[in-house]
Amino acid sequence: MTRTRLLLRSRSAVLLTALHMIVFLGEYQHAAAVKLYRTSNCWEILDSSVLDATSDTSAPSGQPAYRILNKIDENVYIGGNETLRRRFLVNNQLEMEEIQLGTMEPEGLVLTCEAVSPTTKETVCWNFIRIADKTSSGDLLVCGTNAFSRQCYQCPQSNLNMCTELSTNYTQLTVVPQQNNINAETAIFSSNAADVDTLFGGSDRKQTFNRYSVDADLSTADPIEFELDTVTVGEGFIKDPTFIGRPFEYTHDDGNEYVYLIYRETALEFTLGTKVYSRIARVCKNDTGGTVNDMKFVTFIKARLECSVPNGDEPAFEYDYIQDVVWDANNTRVYAVFTNQENGPATSALCQYRMGDIMNLFDNGNFQEQDEGNVNVLWNEVLVQRNPRPGTCGAIHKTDYPPLLHKSVPSYNAMERTGGTQDAPPANFPKSDPPILNVDDVRFTSLAVDLQYSSPVYFVGTSAGSVIKFTSGVCDGINTTNVVEVSGLNANGPINGLELLRSADSAATFLVGTSDFQASIEWPLNTKCQSARNGEQCALRYPYCYFTNESECTSTKVSVPQDPPTELPEDVLTVLPNANVSACLNDHVYWFCHLDIDNPAIGSTSFTLQWDITESEEIKMTPISTNQLVRLDVIVQSGTVGSYSCTANVGGRVVTKQVELSMKTDCLTRDNLCARMEEYNTLKSQNEALHEMYGNGNEMCSVKRQDCATVDLTCPTSP
Repeated sequence: MTRTRLLLRSRSAVLLTALHMIVFLGEYQHAAAVKLYRTSNCWEILDSSVLDATSDTSAPSGQPAYRILNKIDENVYIGGNETLRRRFLVNNQLEMEEIQLGTMEPEGLVLTCEAVSPTTKETVCWNFIRIADKTSSGDLLVCGTNAFSRQCYQCPQSNLNMCTELSTNYTQLTVVPQQNNINAETAIFSSNAADVDTLFGGSDRKQTFNRYSVDADLSTADPIEFELDTVTVGEGFIKDPTFIGRPFEYTHDDGNEYVYLIYRETALEFTLGTKVYSRIARVCKNDTGGTVNDMKFVTFIKARLECSVPNGDEPAFEYDYIQDVVWDANNTRVYAVFTNQENGPATSALCQYRMGDIMNLFDNGNFQEQDEGNVNVLWNEVLVQRNPRPGTCGAIHKTDYPPLLHKSVPSYNAMERTGGTQDAPPANFPKSDPPILNVDDVRFTSLAVDLQYSSPVYFVGTSAGSVIKFTSGVCDGINTTNVVEVSGLNANGPINGLELLRSADSAATFLVGTSDFQASIEWPLNTKCQSARNGEQCALRYPYCYFTNESECTSTKVSVPQDPPTELPEDVLTVLPNANVSACLNDHVYWFCHLDIDNPAIGSTSFTLQWDITESEEIKMTPISTNQLVRLDVIVQSGTVGSYSCTANVGGRVVTKQVELSMKTDCLTRDNLCARMEEYNTLKSQNEALHEMYGNGNEMCSVKRQDCATVDLTCPTSP
């Protein structure tokens, strides 16, 4: 540590201990979301050939209906009409393996699929591959629609040509959709039982979330068996769902293991018509079922995901239709893209959620229910919680509790904090921030996020068949979001999936996408940097390529960290006083926030340090000597009591410290001083009267009274 930094700390320590510091961060003020415009100078719309992006034009005729099913060990699996493809990297180039899995309806059917669906047989009476998950044995469980008859296969991951049919009729495997245009979002997780896995997934047709046991050795007899689904009370826990993204597992600090799923559905609690809400729901991984019906989940609970743009005192603009999600297990974040309803003007947003906020709401928030279970009455908040609390792992539950949380999970945007649209459920629960970005005149359909850089790189597919890359940077001399939109991909419809493929040494990074008609949309991000003909074209490939002093565009692989960024340790940020505090009306109070830039977790990375406030006459922020120390100065009034946070952003990694400020009620104010003076005069008069009656000219009779002799009798000015 340098002497200069030692002096800074020493002076800060003296100042912090000498001052009586009380700090407040008030209610987060409304702030505009990061609004992007397709007509701005920072938005480039390019033909795919400029950035070497290509698409496969060899798709078969008819209805291919391609979908990215899964990414397993740097292999992207794509399902289509009687087709399963694997895309993978060899020598920094994309390669493909493909197998045909034909339609085979069971024998003896009274009515075949073509007889039932003569006008739609081309779009439904095929085997559309919709599931590819890996068991703990290493083999893949692959399933297709198979003309409404569902068929599954066991496929070695390294050789799809060795796929074999599983003989069991999987009519109960309702997570496999029966039509090609339905999302099949499933995931297989290991379980405590030896050689047995669990498969979780949602069924659109049955409107349930399901769990199955899966033998790791798929070649055994009946390797898949149904276990649990969601409880159905009234109209059901899930209403007209569209499942989004694969379920993911999360282990809490207390050791409880959960499985989360994300979907959108018709909101039963909205009673003024029909409205769609986006949801996140969870079940305990070890849910053992109900005491009466042992095939029903008893720990299933759900909440609304909020992604909204504040609008001052007006209602916020809400994005209700979630389209795709990315789960960041390393930093426990959920990224999601949303749109508005399809019959409205096109607009889209990207929001982020912290697992800590999700867990806080699920573990502590209030529920809502319809009184007496009457489906014809309004939903109300349940203030008295049941014991055991719904969703608690290991507890014995009934199956008639309300699964719906009263408040929404707030979105989190470290760069732009705001008041959002909701009150805190429970105390100190964060409010929803504006989206990371929102855009009009475009509908997002799919999402991929590259987290290997200090600032994430976002890729989104659109309903118009283009792919957009969003990066932080400088444009027109200001810090902003740079946008490159790639068109001309022959998608012939919406981009329905995106995945990143990266070699072990990061020498090759590809974006792989699909549409209904294109099984392979390939964007080489850093393997063809040299094809850029000038600095401007090279800049369009940032941060995967950069322009050198030798005037050539080259890969940035040497400067790319091998591991994704980690969370900042809490001790890099110090706030003093580090406690909830109280102050009197009109007091000046101070709080100091200090970032330890000598901590190895920071290194030479650029950073910002700030109090999350909107400055006013009562609330001001001042950097002292250096941006490593920032003072907050607050005049205590009724509108400035509440929570304050100081946030450090170090290359996209964020740490926040928060405190509370309250107003003392026993301070000397104009009102209570004047009341005390009135009481004093009354006691003085009583004292003199008693002296006249009983004193006989000797010692003064005394009445116990308050001594105001040392009080400045000048009333303070009203605030």
